[in-house]
Amino acid sequence: VYTFRLRVTDSQGASDTDTATVEVQPDPRKSGLVELILQVGVGQLTEQQKDTLVRQLAVLLNVLDSDIKVQKIQAHSDLSTVIVFYVQSGPSSKVLKAAEVARNLHMRLSKEKADFLLFKVLRIDTAGCLLKCSGHGHCDPITKRCVCSQLWMENLIQRYIQDGESNCGEKNC
Repeated sequence: VYTFRLRVTDSQGASDTDTATVEVQPDPRKSGLVELILQVGVGQLTEQQKDTLVRQLAVLLNVLDSDIKVQKIQAHSDLSTVIVFYVQSGPSSKVLKAAEVARNLHMRLSKEKADFLLFKVLRIDTAGCLLKCSGHGHCDPITKRCVCSQLWMENLIQRYIQDGESNCGEKNC
């Protein structure tokens, strides 16, 4: 919560003050944001190609009755573009979980021809780091993997055999 106080004075010396309060809340769609990195420069991506890409994603994700909302398109590098989007489903406009959308998209793309989408996909991931790290660490926003607290380490069985999620579930002593 931020409080701003403004005092205004005119040339005759008369003044008045007012206060405004702003409450900043987290994005309710944060857990639904998916990051798609494509091998195309952002300047080469036309509006028509963006629309086609959104339709292709809807087909891949089998969410034809849903809306894919693009939140951000920006350069990732000179030769790649990052597209951040979320999927709203059904009459209640529920935002689907990013981890499920990313996993589903990755799986479906691996089954399709390499050129199903207009551009080569370099990476698919959640836009934010959503891991809880078993309560014994924090999630690195770049690698999207757990950085464990002292005396804790990743449970490799859970990571590589069970659910594949980075964690900090084992005591390291």
